[in-house]
Amino acid sequence: SLSESGEEPLGIAAAPVKNRAGTRSIIRTVCLEESPMARLPVRSIAVTSALCAVVLVLGFTRTGFIPWGAGVSITFMHVPVILAAILEGPIAGLVVGAVFGIQSLIQAAISPTTPLDPVFTHPLISILPRLFIGPVTALVFSLLRGRGKNVILQLIGTLFAAIAGTLTNTSLVLTAFFLFAREAVAAFMPNLRAVGTLIVANAVPEAIVAVIFSLAVFASWKGIAFGIARSKLSYDEETD
Repeated sequence: SLSESGEEPLGIAAAPVKNRAGTRSIIRTVCLEESPMARLPVRSIAVTSALCAVVLVLGFTRTGFIPWGAGVSITFMHVPVILAAILEGPIAGLVVGAVFGIQSLIQAAISPTTPLDPVFTHPLISILPRLFIGPVTALVFSLLRGRGKNVILQLIGTLFAAIAGTLTNTSLVLTAFFLFAREAVAAFMPNLRAVGTLIVANAVPEAIVAVIFSLAVFASWKGIAFGIARSKLSYDEETD
């Protein structure tokens, strides 16, 4: 009912406004705040996007793969995934790893270059193992870098994180071979000795390249080598 002045009581008039504000808050929470990418700062989104672009360029130009005589390729495509995880954390590493896997699947389907490439048209071989590279790398780095800003610990963390990311990629892809494409890979890996040879031949050079690039990029990013200027984007970490 109306008051003596002819106006609606304050409680009745304010209720729709309050409800509308609550509805907008719920929509914002569901659509934005629950999205993993929405939690990333602008710097992280920029770095992740750039590294995704690097993956696509390396993949579609084939410069990220080096075929060798055993019918497989040594790849450096995991390096941007490792860098994303070290610089920006597990979510960034997961995103770049997903792009790596999807690109591998597409490339294997439209333009295979080695006898083993068609196996990577299986998403559980090309995509699933690559999703773990970033989180494992980020975990190892966070465990070894320490809580402070000790430069030596950060470099040690970067070194072992790069190795861990490389071994994660190699070991999980080989595991996926045996789980989902045993017959297709039997000619290339007929016994454990062949598997061991493949691991050494692939993982060692891939790990070396990953360590070199990771240390170089991390040092440049943080400005901890020879007093070089730190990357401008990395200054955002001071306010995160």
